[in-house]
Amino acid sequence: RLNFLQDIGHIKDAARILLNESPKDHPSRAILEVYAGCSRAAYDQGEDIAAKYARTWLEDFIFSHAWVWPDLPRNELRDLLQVVAGRHEKEEIDTMDKIQYAVVAQDLPMLFSLTDSIPDMFPLYFITHFVDILFYAGRMPAAEGPAGVSHRDRYLIQYAKELSKHSNRAVRKMG
Repeated sequence: RLNFLQDIGHIKDAARILLNESPKDHPSRAILEVYAGCSRAAYDQGEDIAAKYARTWLEDFIFSHAWVWPDLPRNELRDLLQVVAGRHEKEEIDTMDKIQYAVVAQDLPMLFSLTDSIPDMFPLYFITHFVDILFYAGRMPAAEGPAGVSHRDRYLIQYAKELSKHSNRAVRKMG
């Protein structure tokens, strides 16, 4: 972690030197401004590169986390998301944006509710395996969901029923 922060510092310093040495109209300045980062005060004033170039809240969030707050603890990402969302209040937010937000905010109930609402994009087999990965990574809470069944068990049961339904059809076709 310390090496990462030191490396980011070196990149920022090198980019600032190149910015000072490059002509004001040189096309490389935009990317150098990204790598140079900005102070938190400039960010708070909306005078940062993300405010200037970010096309979406997600680009703004990625820039902000990578170049303004690279040392922000994971449990504070939700706070940064709220700041970024405030900067993009007029942006139209679709379901995929909400899903990305839920992932970063680690809001699993919202994530599952959203993915359940668009099964064509997030089929049951995908969500079931995703939930299992979260479970074995220690990120899936054991708390019970609706009807006293954990979210993991609910998806496993649904998936087992789906597989059983398909295997019963295959057996009938064979017999």
